Amino acid sequence: MGVEGLSVVAGMHRVEGTGTAQDLELDKYSIAYNFGQFAVGVEKQTSKDSAAAGSQDEKDSTSASVTFAVNDKLSVGLARYETERTDAGVKDPQDETTTMIGIGYSLGGIAIDVNYAMAENFNNTTQDRDVLQIRTIQKF
Repeated sequence: MGVEGLSVVAGMHRVEGTGTAQDLELDKYSIAYNFGQFAVGVEKQTSKDSAAAGSQDEKDSTSASVTFAVNDKLSVGLARYETERTDAGVKDPQDETTTMIGIGYSLGGIAIDVNYAMAENFNNTTQDRDVLQIRTIQKF
């Protein structure tokens, strides 16, 4: 788009189900901007299946994140996700909300990434979950 550091995504994905599988529609829109040591982004995503009218399942998700590069090797980030689900035309009473903090450290050809997420109303139920993820990422 001619603006250094700006990234814009607009996309549609359609999957035709075979046999008894239903079709799926997914729309996604996002914008991100990287300026110096900071990067910020927002995203909106909607999905729905092709069930008969009144019995469709739909999800609307919104997310926002910010990261900060402390130096060439260390980055920290914060992200927030919210998902509203409608089953057969009835909105679920609980919206799923997830907050995640992360830290990444580069060792050159390999990086270590540690994320901790707190999900309220996981999968739009009344269950809360905390998740810790530690992973390595190889760079080529």
